[in-house]
Amino acid sequence: MNTDSKRVLIVRLNPTRDEQIYLISLIKAYTSIAKKLHTDAYAKFKELTANGVIENIKQLKDVKKKFYSWYNEYFKTQRKWITDALGSNVTDQLFQFLRGQYENFFANYENFFKHKIEGRPSFPNLPELFQIRDRGVAIDFDRKILTIKLKGKRLSLRFQADRLLYRGEPGSVTIKQQDGRFYAYIPFDFTPKFEEGKKGAIDIGLVNFFATVTEDGDVILVKAKEYAYVYKKYKEKIKELDRLIGKIKKHILRMYFTPPKSFRRYPFLGFTNNRQVSKIITSLYTSWYDVGRAKKKRLRREDMTSIVKKIRKVDYRLRITKLNFVKSDGSVKLFPKKSPFVRDVYKDLPILHKLEYEKKKLFEKRDRTLTHIRRTAINALLRILRERGVTHVVVGHPYNINKNRNELTVNLFQYRKTINDLKIIGERYGIKVDEIVEYNTSIRCSICGEVHKNGRIERGLYRCEKTGKVINADVNSALNIFYKAFSKMPKQLKKIETIKLHFFT
Repeated sequence: MNTDSKRVLIVRLNPTRDEQIYLISLIKAYTSIAKKLHTDAYAKFKELTANGVIENIKQLKDVKKKFYSWYNEYFKTQRKWITDALGSNVTDQLFQFLRGQYENFFANYENFFKHKIEGRPSFPNLPELFQIRDRGVAIDFDRKILTIKLKGKRLSLRFQADRLLYRGEPGSVTIKQQDGRFYAYIPFDFTPKFEEGKKGAIDIGLVNFFATVTEDGDVILVKAKEYAYVYKKYKEKIKELDRLIGKIKKHILRMYFTPPKSFRRYPFLGFTNNRQVSKIITSLYTSWYDVGRAKKKRLRREDMTSIVKKIRKVDYRLRITKLNFVKSDGSVKLFPKKSPFVRDVYKDLPILHKLEYEKKKLFEKRDRTLTHIRRTAINALLRILRERGVTHVVVGHPYNINKNRNELTVNLFQYRKTINDLKIIGERYGIKVDEIVEYNTSIRCSICGEVHKNGRIERGLYRCEKTGKVINADVNSALNIFYKAFSKMPKQLKKIETIKLHFFT
C-alpha cells in the first residue's frame, strides 16, 4: 500500500455464536504467540543494555542495530511453527506488527535523548488483538461481508456500518474485542481530489459553534447548545464522584490512625484532642490539608518535619519515605509520595475501585458524546458548503490557545480535534480545509478595518466605533479570517442562515 494518505474504516462485526468463539480463540492465539516472542525480545534487549537502560544516543544506535539484526534472524527460526498454527498471512503481519512496536520504542528513546523529554521510555506492552495481511482479506461492500482467509478455513463475517466512507483495496485488517463486541479496523489508501471553486472562512466560537462566510456573501451559523450542556452535565457527575471518592479515602485513612499522647498538647498547632490530631495526620497522606489553618498558624517546614518524626514512632505502616514540601504564601504544605501503607489501605476496597471505574467510564462516555456532536455539526456545515460550490475553506486557530487557562476554550472546545475533524471530513466532500492563526480577528472591525478593543459590546455582538454599525461578533471574526487568508472581502452579505442541531442527551 502507498503511504501517501491513509484512512481507517471502523466497522462493528455481527458474528454468530460459533464465529464469536472462533474469533476469541484467534485473538488469544495471536496475542499469546506475540507475547512469547515479545518476552524473548525483551530478554535480548536487557542483555544488550545495562538491565534495560540505555545511557546515551551513541549506545542507542549500537543497541538498535544489534537488536534488529537479532530479531530478523530470530523470527526466521520461529516462522515455521507460527505458520503451521495460523497461516502465512498472519505470520507476515505478526512480524510487521512486532517490528512496528520496536520501531516506535526506539524512536521514543531517540526523542528522549534529543529533546530531553521527561520520563525514560519503557519497553512496549502488547494489546490483545488479531491481525492479518491484506492478501488474506476480501470485502464485499454491497453485502457488507468481511472474508478472512486462514489456513484451511475461510471466515465470512457480516458487519454493520451506517456509511461506507472508503472503498477499494484494503490493507492489513485488525480485529479487537471491546466490551463484548467485535470491531474490525480496515485501512485504505486515500488520495483526496480538490477542484477549483468558491472559497469560505470558518470561525469557531462559543455562541455559534461555527460561523461561516462564503465569497458569495452567504452566512451560515451552526448552533449546538447540547455541546456545552453535555460537557457541564458530565462535569457535575465526575465532580460528585470525586467528592465521594475523596470522602471514602479520608474516612478509611482516619480509621488506621492512633495519634500518640504527646500530640494532644502541641503548642504551635493548638490541637487538643485525638480527632483534631487525626485530621492533621490524614492531611499528610491526602490533598485535603487545611490551608487556612496553615496560614493562620504559620507552619514552618521544621514544624511539619517534627510532626512527621512523631508519626514515625506511632506505627511502622505510617512511615513516609519521601516528602514534597510546597511553599505557599509563607506557609508550608506537605504531600508525601504514594506510600506502601496507602496502597495497602485502598487495595481491599471494592467500592472504591468501582467508583474509580465509573469515573473512568464517565470520561470516556463524555468524550464519545462530544465527538459525535462535533462531527455531526461539521458534516451538516460541509454538506451545505458543498451544495453551494465551496471547495476551499480556511478555519481560524486561536493565537496561543495552549497557554489559555479558560476551561471553556481549552477543555470544552477542543480546537485541535475540531480542526482535524474538519480536514478529514472535508476530504470526503472534496473541500480543502486550511488553518490560519486568527490573531486580532475578534477585535478588528470588518467594516472599517481598524482595531476596536472595546468593539464587543456584549457576547455575540460587535459595534464599529467609527461608523456606529453593529454586526454579529462571530461573523465579524469570520470575515476577518477570510480577508487574512484571501486578501479580499466577500460580496455583500446576504441573510444569515442558522442551523440548529438537536441531540438526545
